[in-house]
Parts: sequence; C-alpha cells; structure tokens
Amino acid sequence: MNPTDAALFEDFVQPMIGLPLGHFWFGHGSAIFLEFGRLSPGKRRDGSEGDPQGEYGVMIEWGWRLEGRKYILCGCRSDEDRWEPSFDMLRDTSLASVSLTGRLSEIDLCFSNEMHCVSFMIEKGHPQWTIFDRRSDKLRTLISRKGRVELERPARPYVSPQRTGSTSNDSSSS
Repeated sequence: MNPTDAALFEDFVQPMIGLPLGHFWFGHGSAIFLEFGRLSPGKRRDGSEGDPQGEYGVMIEWGWRLEGRKYILCGCRSDEDRWEPSFDMLRDTSLASVSLTGRLSEIDLCFSNEMHCVSFMIEKGHPQWTIFDRRSDKLRTLISRKGRVELERPARPYVSPQRTGSTSNDSSSS
C-alpha cells in the first residue's frame, strides 16, 4: 500500500479505537454492518424504523469471515443460522484495532476479546468494505477501490441522526 493510503486510513480509523460495538445487523445477501460508539435511531428511506446507527459504522458487503483465536467461527458462505450466534460473541466488546491486510486493502477489525472480523473478496473486482464516520453533520466514508483506499464523495446530502433521528443514506433492508 502506498504511504498516502496508509496515512489516510490511519487518520480516519484512529478515533474508532476503543469504541464499543453497539449494534450489528445483517443487510441484503451476506452484507454485515457493525455499529460503533453512541447509537442513534436509524430510519429507512421510506420513513420506517431501521437499525440503529453508530458514530462509526463498518459495512462489509459480501466477502467476510469472523475469526476466533484459533479457528473461523463463520463466514459469508456459512449457513446463515450460524451468523447471529457467532456475532453474539462480540457483544460487550470494543474495537481494539483496525488494520489493512493484503495487496488489495482488505480490512481486519480486532475486538477486545481477540476476535477478528475480516473482509476478503472472493469475486472479480475489489474489496467491498466501507467505513462510515457519522460524528458530524457531514457524512464521511472511506472505501477500498481498485486497490487503493479513498474518501468517497457523498451522492446526496447527509442528515445526521444525532440531530434529527433519521438519515437520507439508509438503503438497508434489515
């Protein structure tokens, strides 16, 4: 990874370290969402209640696995019945570290109980993860694109859930 990408990543994720995992949920297909820090009510685009959103959120679209200390607990290709019980083991933990691995910038989230949630793309393309910084009225997102780490420009205005209790960027189906 080039030094500019590494510096951007470190600056973006540093405030996440130590934040508690407040909520996790499963989106469409095998997408997972991990919400860190203070939670705010989430709303879907149609106005209905959605999953809570943290100050920071991590989305891994489809290639991921959850690792214990010595073995893989489950992954995106595992039986879905295993997902929630495995992720339940992350309750009452905080984020110990976030790092990038591999040539194509996969993400590795390490929790205070020494479990890891790791992205790994298994299809043609690039790693499919996003980190959301919702601490202010201006949503910031960090993504992996074409082997690089970059800040993504929002497609539409963001409405902070801390101020209004809703967001305009929720496309989930929880």
